[in-house]
Amino acid sequence: MEIKIRRMTVDDAKKVNKLENICFADPWTVDGIVSMLVKDCSYFFVAECDGVFAGYSEMYIVLDEGNVCNIAVQPDYRKLGIGQKLVEALINAGKELNLSVMMLEVRKGNEKAIRLYEKCGFEHVGTRKNYYDHPIEDGLMYNYYYRKN
Repeated sequence: MEIKIRRMTVDDAKKVNKLENICFADPWTVDGIVSMLVKDCSYFFVAECDGVFAGYSEMYIVLDEGNVCNIAVQPDYRKLGIGQKLVEALINAGKELNLSVMMLEVRKGNEKAIRLYEKCGFEHVGTRKNYYDHPIEDGLMYNYYYRKN
């Protein structure tokens, strides 16, 4: 099995939208995905497993901060390390961009994602009460700090 991570293109938007509809209560539209993708401040990555679309990750940049919007993996491709490779692609992009911090929010009940983020070096920094809808749930705030020498 070969897992390849690459920058997303406009041609991937429909696949990302389909995955959004599987994974998230408030999925992005194809137009919304494309409008973010073409911005200079956005970094989207796609994972392919043996040439098949398996997932994606996305962040946007403001000054020296990265904000992770979504990370999603197709249900049939979970537990293969794809999510970790997508997170690592964002972290590496942040290093190349000389970011100071990368931030994200995760549902309090999403224990698998929380374990992944902590494994990748993210630190819990706070809680946003009732941050998520459908269903209402607290959001845990995590930061990845780029250590400047």
